[in-house]
Amino acid sequence: MLIDGQPHIYDLKNSSLRQLKGWDNVAGDVKAVYYDYNEQIIYFGGSLSFNNTYGALQYDYESEQLLSLPFGGFEENSTVNSIISYDYTDSIIFGGNFSSIGFSHLLNVTKNVTEQNYTIIRNSSGIIDISQKIPIRAQDVSATAGENYNSIICPTMEGNGWRLPNYQTGSWSVVLQSRINPSKIRLYNSHSDTNGVKAFRVVTYPANGIMNMTYVDPTDLKVKYCDAFCPLSLQSTLKSSLSNANVTDNEYYTFTNNNQTVLKLADTFQDFAFANSIDVTSFTVEIIEYYGTYAELMGVELYSLGITAYANNTLNQEDACSVATDYDINVNSEPLGNLQWEQSSTSNYLYANVLSSNISSEQGIRYNIYLPVSGKYSVLMYTSGCLEDNSCANRGIVNATLYDGLGTILSSSIIYQTNQYEKYDVLYTGMLTLEAANLPVYIDMVLYSSVGTANTAYFVADSVQLDYIQLELKDITGNISREFEVQKSDLININGLLEYVPSNFSDDVKYPIGKTSVNLIGDLVSSNATINKLIINDSSLIIAGDFESVYGGGIVGSRINESSDYTDQMELSDFFSIEGGIDGKVTNLYGPTEEFIMIGDFSSFKNLSNTNSLSIEGSVVYDSYNNSIIPLNISSSGKIDQLSGFLFNDTEYLVVSYDDSSLAPEIFDFTSHEAFENTSTLMMNIFSSLDSADEDWQLGNDSDKSYVLGSIVMFDMATDNIAQIKNSELSSMNISGNTGFVSGVYVGNGEVVVAGSNMYLLSNGSSSILTEKLHLDSDVAVKSLMWYKSNLIFAANGTGMFHTQSINGLAIYDMDSDSMKTLNESFTGHISDMTVDPEFGTIIGVGDFSVGGCNVICTFGNTSDTLTINRTISNLSGSISSANYYNSYKVLLGGNFTAEEKQTYMGYYETSNNTVLSLDHFSSQLPNPVQKMIFVNERETNKTLNDVIVVMGTDYIGFFNNSKWTSLSDGLDLENAELADIAVLNGSSSDATFYNTQILLLSGKFNMTDYGLVSSAIWDGNVWLPYTISSNRQDVNKAIAKSVVKMTTMFIYDGPFPSTSSSSTISSTHSPSMTGHPPLRKNASDFTNGQVTGVGCALAVGTLMLLSGAGLLYLILTSNGEEKLEGLKLTGED
Repeated sequence: MLIDGQPHIYDLKNSSLRQLKGWDNVAGDVKAVYYDYNEQIIYFGGSLSFNNTYGALQYDYESEQLLSLPFGGFEENSTVNSIISYDYTDSIIFGGNFSSIGFSHLLNVTKNVTEQNYTIIRNSSGIIDISQKIPIRAQDVSATAGENYNSIICPTMEGNGWRLPNYQTGSWSVVLQSRINPSKIRLYNSHSDTNGVKAFRVVTYPANGIMNMTYVDPTDLKVKYCDAFCPLSLQSTLKSSLSNANVTDNEYYTFTNNNQTVLKLADTFQDFAFANSIDVTSFTVEIIEYYGTYAELMGVELYSLGITAYANNTLNQEDACSVATDYDINVNSEPLGNLQWEQSSTSNYLYANVLSSNISSEQGIRYNIYLPVSGKYSVLMYTSGCLEDNSCANRGIVNATLYDGLGTILSSSIIYQTNQYEKYDVLYTGMLTLEAANLPVYIDMVLYSSVGTANTAYFVADSVQLDYIQLELKDITGNISREFEVQKSDLININGLLEYVPSNFSDDVKYPIGKTSVNLIGDLVSSNATINKLIINDSSLIIAGDFESVYGGGIVGSRINESSDYTDQMELSDFFSIEGGIDGKVTNLYGPTEEFIMIGDFSSFKNLSNTNSLSIEGSVVYDSYNNSIIPLNISSSGKIDQLSGFLFNDTEYLVVSYDDSSLAPEIFDFTSHEAFENTSTLMMNIFSSLDSADEDWQLGNDSDKSYVLGSIVMFDMATDNIAQIKNSELSSMNISGNTGFVSGVYVGNGEVVVAGSNMYLLSNGSSSILTEKLHLDSDVAVKSLMWYKSNLIFAANGTGMFHTQSINGLAIYDMDSDSMKTLNESFTGHISDMTVDPEFGTIIGVGDFSVGGCNVICTFGNTSDTLTINRTISNLSGSISSANYYNSYKVLLGGNFTAEEKQTYMGYYETSNNTVLSLDHFSSQLPNPVQKMIFVNERETNKTLNDVIVVMGTDYIGFFNNSKWTSLSDGLDLENAELADIAVLNGSSSDATFYNTQILLLSGKFNMTDYGLVSSAIWDGNVWLPYTISSNRQDVNKAIAKSVVKMTTMFIYDGPFPSTSSSSTISSTHSPSMTGHPPLRKNASDFTNGQVTGVGCALAVGTLMLLSGAGLLYLILTSNGEEKLEGLKLTGED
């Protein structure tokens, strides 16, 4: 990054900033930066001077050294404004205002000029076949029946072929002289218009399998496949089909086998290509169906993949056929010197015994190969193994040299022939050019030396093979052109553009700067041109600045030739106009070449008359797809200084900065072409960005990331203090006029009552005030709700009115009759939690309150119109925050209270004798008072204190299991936390996690050690995972998730209620009976440790912006009415 015009490197990992070493020796301003990641070189451009060079310099990132460019930079007073590279070449392109380089002599280079050409005419009457025809000897042919079976190795256009007896099928077989890899077989059907072979198959050996073949279907000239039933057409059908398709000279061809086989269809024969590569020593053509009354073939020819030349020249000799129907690849071999080669008795190779003292490089063997076409080949030399003839002790060494048709050496290899088994050596891989029809490429294998001290050396000569890699397929017509070029000296006119290839600056490159298509652009634009910006993609280069050209002023484009991919330099092809150019200059561009923003001093485009009606004034979006100009919709009319962009949430934004520093930067939505405005869920205050359209500022491979200077705050949704999570979807429940919710309860039929300063009914996605008659006093809120037997019981932390009735702390509301039962007692404090005594149907309230002589815990009944106090408990003080009726006569209590004259955090209320007893064993394990506690198996009928109980305090959370405490505070920073609620919910998988299939949700406002401030998190049995982040007025410190409402009715214990006589014998430890519960999931003695499982809810973080108030209430529900927490469907980034 640049600070006051000086380059600095900012380390994103450790947030450190350092200035480049040696920059004190540089004068001028930086205008362009490019980083070569592979070479770790930073290129700087601008109005720079360094070490008597100008315009540009480089910085070695690894050695931390400033260096002059190898070409000496540019001339004095030059400026470089843009530096880019093309991903598929090694070149770097500089754009600016310059006309020469520091070492100007490097611009005096030579260029190649074509002087003449000549043409080789060969086989002009047909198509050259690139497959080598395999010689077949008459004595190697057999047939199951019929006459003339060995004569069809030379296809005949007249007379009789191999004809089977009437109404019979049969087979024709050949044993080859050597093992080959066939490319195709050519079959000539009978001359008869009514009789001949209709279907056949090819079986090869030693595979003993039916071959898969491809062929050209005469009916539609499409390539098709066959195997066990390959069709063969009559010659009359072939002639008719080719004529109807207007095929020239009655011969159609196409390519197959990766362009290594010419698949032909003529009026006398059909080619069938082998679909698979396979070694063949013999083959059989089985006739399985015929036309008319008999089957007849006029010819069979076999062709191989690639080209093979044998040392044993008898294997190279073609058939003695009287008619040559096509150009056949010609190969031969000949001995060198007076060496006498002998034929091996066990195989086809040749051998020679030579006295070690007589070994001469003049002796050996030559392989001549007459290429069918030019192309890229791989040349292999095969050597038979010494175990085959027991010659391992005396095998020698040879030298194999490959020459082109003009006698130029292409490769030379020393080959040891001491291999025990057959091997091949790669002599050459590259271009082989057909120089003339009578000039072969050739390989000379000559004797080199013996191995060891043996008196006699044993040499073998087997074969060479040319494998096709990429052939010049256009040459198969036989008409081949060649061009000769001469070199002429010329001076490169670099007029604001220079293509630089670092690898060219080496001792073996005479002209490191070439007259490339990029460097030639200087001749297309006006003299003293200034290039201000270059942008590039895979197919186009855009050049913008202050210049004129035949393609218009200020801006021009060029296509990039695909042939330049993965080469040193970029090759440009067609230049094109950007709507005729502009009437001024372009100072900056931003975006891809298909759609980009232009900034400069201009007001119109030459070829777009409709721009006169647009107020473009030097800033437009140009869309090349639709050939349209779109004004840049920004509010300020100031002169734009800089453009930078960034990607956020799949949208590209543009930061526009002005020359006038008093004008604040603006943000432009480049995706939708409109100015960005803050919303309730997305707020941005960006001063600048590290350009997402230009990766070169990054010294690493993180170009898919964007970095901005400023702030971005984004939330998934805005909500009025209630968020609903249903079937993995997060949605808002905006209720106008509310000032925050702190409690809620499910009332059945998919309906929920939520409460704060008022109460609302949520039903089917809509909301309404529960009753217009209720008016709570100022600063009074409903803290606790309970739904029991169609009645809504609510507790408030103050007073209010229901029509004319006074409300004091607690009331029962009948939703059907819109009536209220109130408490006619003086009430102070508040009730924190409520439960039901199912034996009598009364309400047990706990908290920090006093009413009618009852405090901390009280049992309430009711008459027809009022609430009454049924039972009070003496000798209690403090506060109780949580109550849970868990078994007959047993209510588990949590808080900070005194019972039996002892201060305790946990205890239980024995309803049978109306006493509260402390649970010393539990309380002693807790760090602080209890704020809330729940049984994990909430709906279990006979719960015990040995069950799993989750306990939350103001600054801790954990659980009891078999009365043993385990803290879950690891991973949480709870020093300044505001923990509000806990809930046990079903996970999204049977393998999740905390207990059986359940997970634990913690809400409030707290920090996660490795994440930061969140409003809720999930414990999955192994780690805490963030779930939601909430904010109020863009401040996460002002929002808290206060309550979780589960869409299930409260579990009410329904008995039995056994005799209470034993209650008087409670032990002095005051612990009720603790029956062991079933073991936890996977028979573990504790919760999951070290097993990370995928919990749906923890796969993403949801973000919520509160529109009013600071409290947030979650509704957890699914379509079947059971609580279940799954992954949130997010709409953006956090």
